[in-house]
Amino acid sequence: MQENVIENKEKIGEEEIMEEIKEEIKDLKAEGKEVKPEYKPKKKGYRKNASPVKKQGFLKAQIYNKNIAEETIFQVEVTGAKRDEEYGDVMLFTLNNTNGMVPLDEADDDIHWKSLISFIGREIPIVIKSYDEKNDRLICSRKEAQRIIKSKIVSTLSMEDEIVAKVSKLTYFGAYVEIHGVAGILKNENFSDDHISVGDVFKVGDTLKVKLLRVNNTGKLAFKVPKMFKKSSMSELSNFEVDQVIKGSVTAVKDWGFYVRLLPGVDALCPLPRDEEVFVGSNAVIKLTQIFDEKGNLRIRGRLIKFLAF
Repeated sequence: MQENVIENKEKIGEEEIMEEIKEEIKDLKAEGKEVKPEYKPKKKGYRKNASPVKKQGFLKAQIYNKNIAEETIFQVEVTGAKRDEEYGDVMLFTLNNTNGMVPLDEADDDIHWKSLISFIGREIPIVIKSYDEKNDRLICSRKEAQRIIKSKIVSTLSMEDEIVAKVSKLTYFGAYVEIHGVAGILKNENFSDDHISVGDVFKVGDTLKVKLLRVNNTGKLAFKVPKMFKKSSMSELSNFEVDQVIKGSVTAVKDWGFYVRLLPGVDALCPLPRDEEVFVGSNAVIKLTQIFDEKGNLRIRGRLIKFLAF
């Protein structure tokens, strides 16, 4: 599979303006014409006495229109989200010192997002849909970028290729995982045959290896894991004993306590601490207090020793 799916950014600004001026001066000198020191270029649409800001805006428009025509894909970091009067809910970013936005209905080709807050801090692929020269801002689409990348993935990826994917959303039937910003479905049945869900083992942001399972008639991707996850064997569970101190990750917080993952599909229930707040994803050191069988199911209880810093 080709690794370089995302294209690089183009830089625009003062350097391009100066190059335009140098080229025009060179042409005039070649024609034997005198060029005064205060000469300002009049090529490519801007007036002879146009200000540098207007020249830069015109050149930006030229370059961005070229990007639009060529469907250039950029990788940007989402810096915020807001409600725009014209476009509704949008995520915000900056590309080459130009503010940009992606409206909610252009946020994803596969997943319906009710809010864009979770995108803040993430890097996403986008294509430019239009350049608002008056307000110097870009209107972009992540959805269109995903479609372009998806076609490249499908055309270059073999069913036998193992790819590193990132968990982007957990659901009751499995998870959505992303490759180069394109989401596909990893169902629990293609993850484990021991009734272990993807969420039992992984959290949002974790990475895992997957293989392409199929592409349906609407172009959506489905994945499977190279090797099915299985419940921990009794020999593995026999390694646990009362009074053992062990580190794990908090997987759930309930009114009656919080759960710490010890092995895939194996959690220890601990009482909530009185003076500390518990967060899912936190790393905790616990001491095992009880290990028993309840109707054929292993139950483990523990108590918190301390939380570890992220």
